Order: sequence, then structure tokens, then C-alpha cells
Amino acid sequence: MEQISYPEFEAQKRAHSAFVERLVEIDLSELDAMDDNQQEYLINLIDFLLAWLSNHILGSDKKIGDYIRTQHLSATDI
Repeated sequence: MEQISYPEFEAQKRAHSAFVERLVEIDLSELDAMDDNQQEYLINLIDFLLAWLSNHILGSDKKIGDYIRTQHLSATDI
């Protein structure tokens, strides 16, 4: 992204950092102490992962492809 001067590079970087921070906060060792809420916790986690990934890929990442096409960049430019 930086190589192709993608105008939303910083926003992409922040989005990825926030995603990684959220993942780092996950403590699966707490599941043993959550006897009654394990399933709910895991479902919420899976929902978060699916939503973030699909929204990010279909939204933000798709914009990168659009940018590459509109700038007439080739694989050698990337």
C-alpha cells in the first residue's frame, strides 16, 4: 500500500493495528473459569472475527483493488 502511494494507507494501518490489539486481548485461558458463558464468549468472538474480516476485505481491501485499477498499476508496481 505504501509502495503504491495508496491514499488510505494510514487508515488501513490503524484498522489492522486495532484488529491485532483486539486479538491480543483475547485470553482463552479464561474459558475454564467461564463455565456457563463459554459458548456465548466463543460465539461473540467468532462473530467479531467474521464481521471484521468480511467488512474489511469487502470494504477497505476492495478499495485498494479499485485504486490499483484506476491508477493503471501493474503487478510490478506493487
